[in-house]
Amino acid sequence: FMQGGCKFGFYEYFKSVSHKWNTYTSTTRSESTRVSLLLACSGMAELIASFTLCPLEVTKLYMLCNPSVAKKGMIYAMRQICFESGPLGLFKGLPWILLRQLPYTCMKLTSYDLLLSRLSHWSSNNVNNSHSNGYKPTSVSIGSQLLCGMCAGVLAAVVSNPADVILSQMCGRNPSLQQCIIIDSP
Repeated sequence: FMQGGCKFGFYEYFKSVSHKWNTYTSTTRSESTRVSLLLACSGMAELIASFTLCPLEVTKLYMLCNPSVAKKGMIYAMRQICFESGPLGLFKGLPWILLRQLPYTCMKLTSYDLLLSRLSHWSSNNVNNSHSNGYKPTSVSIGSQLLCGMCAGVLAAVVSNPADVILSQMCGRNPSLQQCIIIDSP
């Protein structure tokens, strides 16, 4: 919940900042510049979101590796990690989480925006060509949004799959605390 809120909230914030900057500098954006800005906005948003996700991911893995700790709850497990490794112990897996999350988020958010704008542009051209009464849709339909979201999700899954496989291989099926690189990383 926190990670998703940060991801989407900061993505929209960074998009609006980049749009204001673009308007302020009176620069026209090429398509490649637009894609670069969307990728940068989604990457910055995911970086912030991963800081909220990391303590929970590390705690989850710690609890999976230590069933006796898991029985006592998440807060106890977080305190145990802090006791053993200090507060920074909750962020030990950040590089590995970023390895998985950054490509996924950048692809998902950027491709969604690009697909939606293309579909919106295409549908408004079709409406303008087929209706002479001047009717123009003011927004994209929910069906179009769902279609773009599904396509973006598939693209993101394809891009992030290698990192997911690497993380799975690093921790194995039933890792011990020493086997899992995420918990044991510097």
